[in-house]
Amino acid sequence: MSKPNRVSYSIAYILFMAGACLAHIENGSELSLWITSFGLALDAALLTLSVLRTHKPRTNFKGITFNRKLAGLLHILALPICLLSFAARFMTQIIAFHWLLALSQALCSLSIIIFFFNRHTHQTKSEN
Repeated sequence: MSKPNRVSYSIAYILFMAGACLAHIENGSELSLWITSFGLALDAALLTLSVLRTHKPRTNFKGITFNRKLAGLLHILALPICLLSFAARFMTQIIAFHWLLALSQALCSLSIIIFFFNRHTHQTKSEN
């Protein structure tokens, strides 16, 4: 993954997590939902671009294909769950909002951990 792609994904992840943490603290305030939405929109745009292969997010990627697909599936699954949490918030189901948002955060974080662990464990000595 090239450096601009890593920076873009990192910004999207940080925005998403910062907004989600703020949403937990403030019970889904408007500001927290906007920050989370910006992170989701950037993440969805980057995922769409990678699917359409308009840029190369997986250059020289080595690792197990199953782990890479699992990480992608978990990451894609986190997006609609977060949108469901927004729907729960707007229907004033605060407990469901917190649980769905926490599940979305966990799936997104787990996908990034799997992706980087897979990449780190399959690097050659010359790549370090």
